[in-house]
Amino acid sequence: MSKPPEENAGGYLRGLAAALGGSRAGIRAIGEARPLAFASEVAVAGQRVWPRPLYLGLWGLSVAAVGADITNKVCDAPPEKRRNVGIYELAFHVPASLVVPAGIIHVVVRASERSLAQNAYAARLPPRLKSMLPIAVAIAAIVPVVPAVDGAFEAMLRPTLGKALGLESH
Repeated sequence: MSKPPEENAGGYLRGLAAALGGSRAGIRAIGEARPLAFASEVAVAGQRVWPRPLYLGLWGLSVAAVGADITNKVCDAPPEKRRNVGIYELAFHVPASLVVPAGIIHVVVRASERSLAQNAYAARLPPRLKSMLPIAVAIAAIVPVVPAVDGAFEAMLRPTLGKALGLESH
């Protein structure tokens, strides 16, 4: 008997790693594809309508992209700085790539849903379209949110954690 998708979420990442064959070039390509890190925001935007495996898969894609980016930066760092680069990149990516943007998108979706519920014209829309509009608004919001969040976390971490780890020029 196969496990439900929720219990097999780790298998998706293992499958991705196996597909890449542990290839350094594959890891580099995924890590350099920065937009993949924000697949989790698309997951959050459509959480109420996406099938559960798609939702988990999008989160898995984000985690894989973040992990690949961290791996690339650690491997590219001088050997004596690799540990500190790993700490810095993890401290940057978890909030800047995963947590804060997902929270913002969640707020955008809920605000869009409330706005639609209060709009007389929205009552005339087909139910499927009505359920997809907040998702479209949230996905469009990703474009300005991502650079703003990245920039804010970089500005906070570089002079504080970066300096403490000896990565001023990082």
